[in-house]
Amino acid sequence: MTPLLFPEGFREDDRESLPGRQGAVIARSAPYGDSLLLGVPEMKWSGITTKQSMIECYRCKKGLLIMEMNVSYKGGMRFDVDIRGHNIIVDLPKEDRGNDEGPTPPELFVASLGACIGVYAVWYCQKHKIPYEGMKVSMTWAKSTNPPVRIDMIDATISFPGGCPENHKKPLHEQVEKCMVHNTIKQAPEINIII
Repeated sequence: MTPLLFPEGFREDDRESLPGRQGAVIARSAPYGDSLLLGVPEMKWSGITTKQSMIECYRCKKGLLIMEMNVSYKGGMRFDVDIRGHNIIVDLPKEDRGNDEGPTPPELFVASLGACIGVYAVWYCQKHKIPYEGMKVSMTWAKSTNPPVRIDMIDATISFPGGCPENHKKPLHEQVEKCMVHNTIKQAPEINIII
């Protein structure tokens, strides 16, 4: 077995049997307490790869695997988002000094909820043999009229060309409410902005 080579400043802290990650090694740095999860080459999360051993390292925080994306400024009000090799252009309308080359950040936020609801709806339909070709998730939203500036209301309507069987409407509703984006909105995550 190839020995683990720790990045500079990290030492072995603990060996844990994490679900699906048997044999993983937790390395921790001092004094900041940042940690890495090493020795899980089959998982394709963003991380640091030591050139000597080609063992992928995964940053951990509070026992969670941390995923990454990069948002790069491209002039005007445009930003390019790189997610696992996929590129998304984010911009503002011309009336807001942008060039309208892509959706706004709030629009992407609402879109992510709609798409997440759609994914969970498809999973439900596949499991219960409900036709879902042509399914649409229509999103409407409104900004708050009171500070702080935020989205205050979001409505999502799922429609099927052939309709949804009456006996599946309630369990489907319960299923899509469990989507990751909806759960994240309902149970707000810790957000850290570092400059």
